[in-house]
Amino acid sequence: MWMSYSGAYWMSRAISANTPIAKPGYELTLAARSSEAVEPHPLETRGHAVVSSGVLDITLETERYCLGPDDALMFNADIPHSYENRGELACRVYLVLTADPQAEAERTRARSVPQLQTR
Repeated sequence: MWMSYSGAYWMSRAISANTPIAKPGYELTLAARSSEAVEPHPLETRGHAVVSSGVLDITLETERYCLGPDDALMFNADIPHSYENRGELACRVYLVLTADPQAEAERTRARSVPQLQTR
């Protein structure tokens, strides 16, 4: 389980990393009347959020999306964004982060190319 520095939200793995899906999923719980700013993820990363209980506002730079139970949002996670729970109860969200397959392949290829050493 991961907890934010502020203690306003915590995450646990909802789907094992050993499953045959592309990316693991997370269950995010955001305390009542709290918010958390999130650093941008790597370029071309997409967030897929589904609210299972409570209410959640996701702000992408300056645009706010208000979600309730059973609402879903796919968003660009490579920009500054934040999660806010303005409700009186904790909010539970299922979150999956995915990357554009081509961008992911290019990052992997760039990491695997040996670097030339200079003398």
